[in-house]
Formats: sequence, structure tokens, C-alpha cells
Amino acid sequence: MKALLDYSKIEKYIIYNDMTKGSFCKNAGISYSTLKNVENEKGIAVASAQKIAAALHTNLLLIIKEK
Repeated sequence: MKALLDYSKIEKYIIYNDMTKGSFCKNAGISYSTLKNVENEKGIAVASAQKIAAALHTNLLLIIKEK
């Protein structure tokens, strides 16, 4: 199962917290390529999406991209 996430919300979090993409990935426990897949609007595994949501301190449903 794959999920499409709204990258703009992740990008805002990274900028607001003065982080790099690499430091966000390390904090979230995901690989950099997973973040690039989100940025390029490719689907990622739901487990990785949940890790991203946890790192953003939000609910997964709030960052899923609607189609």
C-alpha cells in the first residue's frame, strides 16, 4: 500500500525549524530517497508516511495529498 503526501507541509516544517532535508530524514527515521519520492510525488510506503507524520507532530490524515 502506498501513500501520496503533501510535500509543501513537510517543506514548511523544515524551513520553520531551520533544518536541512538530511536532518529531517534522520529525525524521522527515513531515508533521503524516501523524502525525494515524496517531493517528486511518487507513492511511499505507509509505514514511512507514518514516520513522517510523527516527525511533523501531526496526524497522517492531515498530510495525505488528495487527488
